[in-house]
Amino acid sequence: MIRLLNNIIRFAMIISVIISFLYLRGCFLDKERLSLYNNLLSKQNKYRVSLQHPATQELMKKYYYSKRIPTDMQSMEIKGLLLKWIAIGGNPPMSGGVCVEFGNGKTSTVICTLDELRQWTKESPFYGWLGWWLLALSTITKLLVDLSAYIRNRKQKSV
Repeated sequence: MIRLLNNIIRFAMIISVIISFLYLRGCFLDKERLSLYNNLLSKQNKYRVSLQHPATQELMKKYYYSKRIPTDMQSMEIKGLLLKWIAIGGNPPMSGGVCVEFGNGKTSTVICTLDELRQWTKESPFYGWLGWWLLALSTITKLLVDLSAYIRNRKQKSV
């Protein structure tokens, strides 16, 4: 029984290490979020993304609709997102903010910074913690199994 339990624990540890490695390699990134990020940083798209992009609504829910919107902007037609950026020379943007672009050509204030956008792109709420918790639980279980075996052996030697 102990041998089977030890094998299950080892298997769980291996799976958790594999999950953690794949998470660090970016295998669990949301492709739509990554596409939105890359499109906003693209010169070809003029640092704009339309409202029809699949991840735009998700970004708007987190950073735009969650904030207090001035009453004059609530009734305006939203065209898409625009990146206002800072760069040195011909390099890609290194700092900046994402704004909402309205149909009349006006833009909102910055709804999120470029760093917040990068972080949002990399968010994967489940897999990062799955590997960690699986490893922590299997390690604690392994310690308890080893401790119970040690105590059992001590009792047998004393008898």
